[in-house]
Amino acid sequence: MLNAEELNDRDLQAMTGAVCVRTSRIVVVSPFPNRFRELITALSASCNDVMIFHRFEPSLLSDFPVDAFILDFTTQASEGDLRLFQAMDRDAARAQRTLLLVSDEVDAKELSEYGQPAVWPMEIPDALTHVNRVMESSSSVASAVKLESAEPGLADAVRQFKDLEVYTKKMTVLHQGNRIDLTKTEYELLQLFLQSDGAVLSRDEVMERLWGGDFFGGSNVVDVHVKSLRKKLGDTPAAPKYIATVRGVGYRLVDE
Repeated sequence: MLNAEELNDRDLQAMTGAVCVRTSRIVVVSPFPNRFRELITALSASCNDVMIFHRFEPSLLSDFPVDAFILDFTTQASEGDLRLFQAMDRDAARAQRTLLLVSDEVDAKELSEYGQPAVWPMEIPDALTHVNRVMESSSSVASAVKLESAEPGLADAVRQFKDLEVYTKKMTVLHQGNRIDLTKTEYELLQLFLQSDGAVLSRDEVMERLWGGDFFGGSNVVDVHVKSLRKKLGDTPAAPKYIATVRGVGYRLVDE
């Protein structure tokens, strides 16, 4: 029988009916959004809130927080959007979170300074890979900006565990000297294990301490986040270095 650690996140969600605890916000702009129906469906199924606009408006960049933009520049109908986009100031941070769908390699080279271009059409798994790459790049840039602007004294608030360094005030984690990007939930989960001093934490206890008594998701949601955290730390259930599974109960920190 498969346990939760042997399933991927989508399998777990399908089997447990777990809701998306954390979502990303993606804006798709296309004069013909129906052409991207399968991609939009796949993005929604992967815990993304997808908003669709037929035309690009500069206000989209400032009216509300967006994790990634997908802009359709593949047809003549989108030429107006393309000219408007090119007329705007070039912004490296904005380019990092923008996926530009273009019709050929020539357009890709010309537009690379405005975003991360990709030739459409493509297979949906490939498109998801491109979107994930955009969001990961955007997250890395945002983390770097936060680090550069932090007050000097914040660097002193550090907790070390084996080859991990956790800067508690900056919510930054270094693994073997390299920064790793954790979600807020993953960071709080790691902190919970570090503060437990090796005590066993049940799934219900983790749910209560991370989300409070008002959270109604299944306990397998905890397994999903532990699995994700382990992956980013390079940890494995079979030979755990940081987080060990206590079968039938929950998890504990590997403190020996």
